[in-house]
Formats: sequence, C-alpha cells, structure tokens
Amino acid sequence: MKKTPIIFKFDMAKVKALSYYLPKNGMSIESELQKRLEEIYNKEVPQEVKDYVNFQSGNTDSQDKNAQKQSDNNSDSSSKSDKKQTRTKKNEQTNEKALESVEPANPGMAMNMD
Repeated sequence: MKKTPIIFKFDMAKVKALSYYLPKNGMSIESELQKRLEEIYNKEVPQEVKDYVNFQSGNTDSQDKNAQKQSDNNSDSSSKSDKKQTRTKKNEQTNEKALESVEPANPGMAMNMD
C-alpha cells in the first residue's frame, strides 16, 4: 500500500519525553502513531469504503478485518453498539460520496514533529 506522510505540530517537550521513554519499551513515536491511526481508521471508516480501499491497493481484506477485530476487542461493547448504529445511519447516507473520493485531499503531506 502506498504511504503518505502526515505533518502536524505537537509540544516539543512532550516529543522529547516520548523520544526518550518510548525506545526503553521497544516503541517509537512513529510506530505508536501508526497503531493509533489504524485504530481510528478501523473504528470510523465504513466497511464498504475499507473494502474499496483494499481493492484499489491490492490488499486482501483479511488484514483489514484482523485490525478491525483488534480494535473492536479494545472498545466497550455497549457503547460500541450505540456508536455503530449512529455511524451506520450516517455512513449509509454518505457511502456513495465517500467511495468516489477515497484519494487523500493532499497526497504530499509529510509528518514533521519539530
């Protein structure tokens, strides 16, 4: 899958603290952010759009479904059900539009944490 960098600003002192402590636990800022973005993607993007993205990128949907299961296991089932019902209604209204605009708005974004 083609990757695109993301740029955003974050408090420098906090970045330095994370840069110091995360490697002690075998982690990095980038790897932790990637995990969190995957969790957000799996929680918020409708399954139909995920299937389309996987199809376009040539990925199998088993990778996406495994990530979805992990995300689902980490969330509270009752609040998840309520949120899912709300998202489902909202997503049904916008699925066609979302499928047409899967490409990122700015593919030239880059991550910079200075």
